[in-house]
Amino acid sequence: MEIDKKDKPCYDAKPSVNWKCIWFTVGLASGYWFLPKKNKWILLALLYFPYILLAYYDHWYDCRRNMGPTYLAMFYHWAKPQDSKQINDFKNWCPEIRKKVLMIDFVILLGGLFLLPMFMKWKPK
Repeated sequence: MEIDKKDKPCYDAKPSVNWKCIWFTVGLASGYWFLPKKNKWILLALLYFPYILLAYYDHWYDCRRNMGPTYLAMFYHWAKPQDSKQINDFKNWCPEIRKKVLMIDFVILLGGLFLLPMFMKWKPK
């Protein structure tokens, strides 16, 4: 017998911050930045993809300290393992928390779109 989704309580934990992913990504980007031949596209990729790779690492190796869903969910949840605890929690987040996170993500998206022309003109030296 299947439980109707509306009968299940929603996931009401606040968004978490995954410092492991943040420091790993900053480390990669910083390490790259100080090497010769700066390339803004490689830098952008190093700021985005390691977070996804760490999500798969945590999932495949059954890391016990999995983080809950985070801010920036709109940017990453599609690429993470869909059967992970984090994604299941994201899908079951209480509507008021999910709405707040999506609003913050939307503001970040607008900020990114605002900065895009400057990024495109930028010529790292």
